[in-house]
Amino acid sequence: MISLVFTVPGAGHGAPDPHTRKVGTLRFELHERFGHYVLPEVALQTAPGAPQLTVRETRIGAVVFPDVEDGDLGRLVREAWGADARGYEWVVDRQEISRGARIPVDLLDRAFAAVGVRPVRAVVTWRFGFIDASGLSRDEPVDVELVFTPPGTPLHPADSRIGDLDSRRLALPAPLRAHSAGDRSFPGFAAIDLGNSSAVAVLFDTRTWRAGAIDGGQAAALRLGLAELLRADAPRELGPEWVAAIRAVCDEVAATVPGIDVRDATALAGALSTRAAPGHLGEDSLRDAVSVAFEGLLDAASGELRRWFAPRLMACYDDAFAVPAFEDHSLRVVEFRRDGRVDTEVSSAAKVTSARPMEIELGGRGFGTYRRLRTELLNPRLLPGLTGRDGRPASTDDLLAHAYLHLVRHTEDFARPDQRDPSARIDHLVITYPTTLPPRARRRLTTLIRHCLGAEDVALAYDEGTAVALFVLLREVGGRDPGLGVESFISRSRRVGEHPPRWQQHMLVLDVGAGTTDVALVQLTVTDESRTGPGQDLALHGRAYVIRPRLIASTGYPFLGGDDLTLRVFYWLKAVIVDAMISGDGSGPQRSRLRALVAEVIPDAGDARLGQLVLDRSSAERLPADLTEALHRILPTRSVVDARQVSTPEFQALWDIAEVAKIELGSELRSDYVVPHEEVLALLTALDERSGQRHAVLLPPAGIRLGADDFATLARPVLQRAASLASWLVDSTLAASDEQLDRVVLSGRGSRMPLLRRMVVDEMTGRDRAGARARLRPSVITVEHQYAKQAAAIGACWAYSLTLSGRAEPGEASLLAAGRDLVIVETGTLGGVLPWSLDQLLPGQVPRRLIKAQTELERLDDGDTVGVRSAWVPLVPRFAVHRPIDAGLSVQWSTFHLEHHARTVEGFSPDPAIWFTGASTGVMVQLEVDDRFEPTLRICQGDAHYCVPSGTAAVLSDRPGGIVDLDSLPFDLIVDDGQVVFAARPAGPDAPERRRLRFHDTDEPDSPPVAGMLSAPLPRSATGAYRLLARFPDWSGRAGEPDRLIGSFPLANRPDHIRTRYVVSLDERGRIAMHRGGPRYWRAETLQDVARRPGAVYTVAMAARTDAEPPIGWAPFDDQP
Repeated sequence: MISLVFTVPGAGHGAPDPHTRKVGTLRFELHERFGHYVLPEVALQTAPGAPQLTVRETRIGAVVFPDVEDGDLGRLVREAWGADARGYEWVVDRQEISRGARIPVDLLDRAFAAVGVRPVRAVVTWRFGFIDASGLSRDEPVDVELVFTPPGTPLHPADSRIGDLDSRRLALPAPLRAHSAGDRSFPGFAAIDLGNSSAVAVLFDTRTWRAGAIDGGQAAALRLGLAELLRADAPRELGPEWVAAIRAVCDEVAATVPGIDVRDATALAGALSTRAAPGHLGEDSLRDAVSVAFEGLLDAASGELRRWFAPRLMACYDDAFAVPAFEDHSLRVVEFRRDGRVDTEVSSAAKVTSARPMEIELGGRGFGTYRRLRTELLNPRLLPGLTGRDGRPASTDDLLAHAYLHLVRHTEDFARPDQRDPSARIDHLVITYPTTLPPRARRRLTTLIRHCLGAEDVALAYDEGTAVALFVLLREVGGRDPGLGVESFISRSRRVGEHPPRWQQHMLVLDVGAGTTDVALVQLTVTDESRTGPGQDLALHGRAYVIRPRLIASTGYPFLGGDDLTLRVFYWLKAVIVDAMISGDGSGPQRSRLRALVAEVIPDAGDARLGQLVLDRSSAERLPADLTEALHRILPTRSVVDARQVSTPEFQALWDIAEVAKIELGSELRSDYVVPHEEVLALLTALDERSGQRHAVLLPPAGIRLGADDFATLARPVLQRAASLASWLVDSTLAASDEQLDRVVLSGRGSRMPLLRRMVVDEMTGRDRAGARARLRPSVITVEHQYAKQAAAIGACWAYSLTLSGRAEPGEASLLAAGRDLVIVETGTLGGVLPWSLDQLLPGQVPRRLIKAQTELERLDDGDTVGVRSAWVPLVPRFAVHRPIDAGLSVQWSTFHLEHHARTVEGFSPDPAIWFTGASTGVMVQLEVDDRFEPTLRICQGDAHYCVPSGTAAVLSDRPGGIVDLDSLPFDLIVDDGQVVFAARPAGPDAPERRRLRFHDTDEPDSPPVAGMLSAPLPRSATGAYRLLARFPDWSGRAGEPDRLIGSFPLANRPDHIRTRYVVSLDERGRIAMHRGGPRYWRAETLQDVARRPGAVYTVAMAARTDAEPPIGWAPFDDQP
């Protein structure tokens, strides 16, 4: 609900103070800086979506120095750190408590003299009292440990020895591998999806390509399907005819393909299966012969046999051609071999195998294993006892870098055609990411991979939801005959244009992974751009189709997924195990002690079964903390090591049991699941050995039964949140327009549960909602089973390959003249709009919408800036921008603290009377988001001025002194097609004044302002240039004179899909200029310039959100169970 958070000073603004280091959850190491120790920043933080709360008091309750007589030291710390602590009428989101607090070094002189050269420790107990949502008063203590290092202690002792300047400058681990002269470069690239639970890699490999009638993967699937048909048993009444028919098939194949063992159907099926093994090359005459023989069987069979066999043969073909044509697109899904098994994904759990320096292996288990590696990207955490490659203390950044290196090296090994040859180095990587990962985190991840792995190119171009949509597109239109796929695609789309013909559909992707839920709404537009030369008949030519995907909306939950559901099963299983031990017979003393323990830790349980108690309390987002803590006391699965709570082998064993139970209970069968007795017995025996209890003897011999209906009750709140999230995105995007949703695709591991599909169907089709668009048919909701985890990496790899291969022209004569269809997928259109809204959080008020979702990106000014801008709004001390991710729930996207920036960057204290007037003539701000969705803030006093360099303008003036009356021009200014840019208007008292802007020739502070005005955007030019003409109106007395050319302005259009609009500026000196997007702002070099130069615009990058850690109770592997 609400918590007290402690952070490194400056961390929220992208510049953490290296002298204050977070070395534990609530432990900080402080180093002297200019005679002071800087204390951590303190703030109150509410959970996402929590209501505003009244905080009665926030204060320091006690300060203890365990190693020294503190004297007045405790009081001095309390005064320095808690001086600003007070009560607040309400708190929502984040409320600063203490920032910039410092303690002089000399106050600790006596303490350091008492302990020698060792650090001085202090334990500070903060207390905060608040009134919760039920109206009850609560008081919460939080203990924070401060470790004051002796003056002169270096920040990183190893730095003076290693000297890796780039790593220290970037605040990243040292490089893990470097280039050498003998390295061979791999000609393609790899796409990597590192999830919270597992990882996938896909290779783009153009070194070989095999021509054939069908894709190699489809051919392999067809061989396996034909083999299964050969092994099939017909109904009893068709048995004799079926045996004879199969014998005839074998005889025909033996005559067609000599040298193949076809003595019976089993032998022929074995030969087909063998040839379907990975790595088989060449034309497959055996597969073709069996296919032809089966077609002949259909012709010769009786009506009854034909009716039984024909659907099975057609299903075999359908299954084969449903396999994506990976080989045709040079895509290879990387295989991982472990314990004799081959899989296309590997566990992303990183087990530390060496501490100094750190080394890891993926897929590890037990103590020293770390999971959810991406969640601490913005707040890296030090790992006690571990060092990086250069000797510096290791952090979670090291784990992340090693994990990506492990995946890249494995992919390089997989790509070797001969395992005896050295692998080629992959230096080009495509990395997928969750939809809610903020821009700063994406930028930091890019830098980390490039620096630590020595990669030349790292592209974070596709979020996981969008990448899945691209995979679906590949599956449907990426075959060897793309015309068939696109015709099918068109048949399921709506026609939205005639000249040229265009079809469109909206696809919603709901990707429920282990740790995140990602939702993307993608608009797919197909255009028939077929054209022929003189005398050619289009009917005899192939068609040229262009598919343009566009991401129009996205959202997600960063900490909702399959692990959240496994955690619920984990606690439920604990409770059911305890129920089984309590309710049995025999072992009286042990059972009595267990019952007494349960009564002690859960006093309100009474005679209720604990399993039912968990189910009854499962409707909330998270199980109550008092219940989960009580279950831990009964069956402890965590321990304390080095002041850190870590999972134990018993936790891992119970987690694995819960994971299997979740999969079984969530399957199509919907039957109860019995946990084997020996698995639970091994778990309890291990717990008894560690705790000294004797619980194992209480376990009944029949195993632990978990009910399918109970599991549905447990799972429904988790899956309901995912389904509601998808429904909200559709309604908030499409409901207000005439658009409709055409299909839904479920992917990710969580999509395999039929319960999720049923809940999506219910959300999308089962009930009317006010303002909702036409309801969706359940038949258009599909589940990606085969590539549930791999889909995102495959889609990203394929889409990125399209950006490298160039665009085939629709008039490609060689293909079209031969009657072949051409399908072009232009992925450059994906990022044409802002896919989410951005709001300003206003305490106690409804958030102000700054930029609405689906706002089209465009070129904004002459500097070629691409993005979107909000309206100008008054500056406030803390300008917080939120991204709505669900109905009533938003997350902080970026912030700007004026006072912090002014003091730390420019060294002054802003005067509120100047900066926070709230009036339009005061200091205003404008949010700008570029095409990478990076937020920046424009700050200006009063109306913004513009810079129009004199060299870019033509001169329009025929009056003495060169002054033009902007309210009464002597003629209309028009462009080629006659559209008026600036209309002439007769002077007079009734003529309204046009809005005056201010232009400057340069950015220099002494550049004088000149009055001017801007036109509306000009119509699109068909000639690649605009001609500006002067035309005299009827009332001027010069009507009929020829239009006078003012100037010709060639356009600088870019070969992309970003909207570019042109405007014209005119100032009172008669200078007229053409601008792509608009003139740029008159630039202020510093924040203080804003106060000194009204109209000058200062641009500052906003701080990204740093609350990337999961809410309490949502981190199953980190301290919770």
